[in-house]
Amino acid sequence: MLAIILSGVAIPQANAVVKDFSCVKDGFTGYIRLSDTRTNVVVSYKINKGTNSGGNLANVLTFDNGTAPRTELVNNAARQDNVWHAMNANSPYRRGSGGFDASFTFDKSGARDPSCTAGGVV
Repeated sequence: MLAIILSGVAIPQANAVVKDFSCVKDGFTGYIRLSDTRTNVVVSYKINKGTNSGGNLANVLTFDNGTAPRTELVNNAARQDNVWHAMNANSPYRRGSGGFDASFTFDKSGARDPSCTAGGVV
C-alpha cells in the first residue's frame, strides 16, 4: 500500500478501498473518509469553511456501527483548513458491515455554530 506522509500522519492511497461522506451547512462543508472499509480503517476528516470566518475549534464526532461495541472518535479542536486530517492514524481498527455516521459542528466567528450530519451504510 502506498501512503503519503503529511505531518507525520500516513494517509493511504492507491489500492485502498475508500468511502467518503459529506454534509453542507451555512457555507461550510464537512467531509469524512474511511481509508479502508474493512481492515486497518483510518477515519479522516476535512472541513472547508468557504467564505466564513472562523477558527479551528470545530467538533467532529464519528460513530462506526460496523464494530461491536460501536467505535466512536471525537475531535473537539478540528481544523477548518480544507486539508485531510486523520482522526485515528495511530490506532486503525477492523470493522464488519454496518452504518457509519459523522456529526460536524463548525466554528463560526461571532455567530451560532452551524451543524450537519453525514453518513450511510459501508
